[in-house]
Amino acid sequence: MRARVCALLLLAACVVGAQRPAGLGDVVNVRFWSYPDYTRVVVELDRAVDLRGDARRLPADRKASRPERLYVDLEGVWVGNRYDTGVPVGDGLLQGIRIGQHTRSGIRVVVDLEHYERHRLVTLSHPDRLVIDVYGPRRDGRDPRRGGDRGRRRRGLRGGVAEPRRLLPPRSRRRRRPRELRRVVRLRR
Repeated sequence: MRARVCALLLLAACVVGAQRPAGLGDVVNVRFWSYPDYTRVVVELDRAVDLRGDARRLPADRKASRPERLYVDLEGVWVGNRYDTGVPVGDGLLQGIRIGQHTRSGIRVVVDLEHYERHRLVTLSHPDRLVIDVYGPRRDGRDPRRGGDRGRRRRGLRGGVAEPRRLLPPRSRRRRRPRELRRVVRLRR
């Protein structure tokens, strides 16, 4: 009898889902940008994370119909089921991005690859984020800035293909006054 009750309680816990442990950070947003020779994936977090090691590369698994992929494990972060469906990319270099709760206190970020030469993994702050740059030739040789985005637009939470920003020359170090103060100064002259 006791074994049945324990089994029922365990089954109920699995059906309801795991409760969020206290003290974990959150995934705020997932975005990507496609450039001619690489694609940048950004996972924005609400706190800094320590990166232990580099991303691991897994070969394609034809039986499970999984492409070649990179994955990174982050400890102290909670994602829950917010990104169950993943983020489709389809830019000729990446197929998509998946994020899931790998352990009770950690997540796994998986990047499904179409082509791969190398990658770069960086953590940045203000806001805290993980940046994965994947380099390689695109499957179809298209430049994503010139009609290669198949009509996609930037899509808030789910990410999207964005035009790269042009780098502007550095501004002078002189601080500009707010517009209201400029008007007051002009009136006094």
